[in-house]
Amino acid sequence: MMKKTWLLLVVVAFSLTALAQGDIKKQRTLSDKIFFGGGIGLQFGSYIGVEISPVVGYKPLDNLYTGLKLTYQYYGGSSVPWSQNVWGGSVFAEYVLLDRFIGHVEYEQLYVKESYDSGAASYEYWIGTPLIGGGIYQKMGDRSAFVIMALFDVSGSSNSVYSNPIIRISFLF
Repeated sequence: MMKKTWLLLVVVAFSLTALAQGDIKKQRTLSDKIFFGGGIGLQFGSYIGVEISPVVGYKPLDNLYTGLKLTYQYYGGSSVPWSQNVWGGSVFAEYVLLDRFIGHVEYEQLYVKESYDSGAASYEYWIGTPLIGGGIYQKMGDRSAFVIMALFDVSGSSNSVYSNPIIRISFLF
């Protein structure tokens, strides 16, 4: 009887130890918390648009992403009498809900330079743009994801370089 009791205690102890080890989460290192990504945009039609936007960020919590984005945009072409160059950067935060949906807030500061072929004066100005929106978040591996979202410029500025909604597709890795 004593042997059976000891055997039962040993089996239960090993089972509890194995169960407890399954609940331990891997401690995340700094390299696990840093991510990179960005987007490339192309627009064709009555004029050409090109955008390059690299991103670097920090993931303080499993579902929270914060980061910095640099932006360069060009609009123009031979069929229009103007061109526009846009440089800038932004800070953003994203939160993943239910492992499928993403909420996004961003503040973007852009320098805009518009030039006209007719020799008319060019315009240069800074514009701040608050963006709010959300979309679909699809994990593609341990550290990578595909995101498609609709953002809205809530500044109400007539100088905005955007028209609502802004559809953004990006990759994070």
